[in-house]
Amino acid sequence: MTHVLAVSHGVCMRSTIAWITMPLVASLASCSHEQDQCKILLTGNYDQSCEADEDCILVSEIRSCPPTPCWVCDYGTINWNAQMSFEGDPSYEVALSQSVARNAPICHCGTDAGSAVCRNGMCTMINDFSSDTLPSCLGAGGSCYPYGCRTGSEAGPPDACAFPNEYCCFP
Repeated sequence: MTHVLAVSHGVCMRSTIAWITMPLVASLASCSHEQDQCKILLTGNYDQSCEADEDCILVSEIRSCPPTPCWVCDYGTINWNAQMSFEGDPSYEVALSQSVARNAPICHCGTDAGSAVCRNGMCTMINDFSSDTLPSCLGAGGSCYPYGCRTGSEAGPPDACAFPNEYCCFP
């Protein structure tokens, strides 16, 4: 999903869409908030508490002002209940509109952005689950992955990963 600003009846509105079309990109330029001030927006200022991985979600942080061209790929984690508050912050919309006004590239963040997980009661992002791979999985030639094995992979021994929502998988 992509978050964009769009013009509706002369008013700038935020919308969640799966793709961006060229006419939409052209209409976004009229949503410029250049006069607005950019503000650092970090996930640490929002609820990151959790009890399970399902409580956590990845969001795009604003780590510098003006935002970097691919700031939407600067992920952090929060409790999913805080998502509306985080993305409803005016700074989020300012960053979106300033990116459009500067003709920032549409960034492809890649598939290895990481996963939002709950560790020790706090949402965090993990890109490498190798430390969660227990000897019974590692010794059999596998690696642990959250939420199941990827297509084409075979499942390894049960209970071979450090957390219950992870699965030992063979490439």
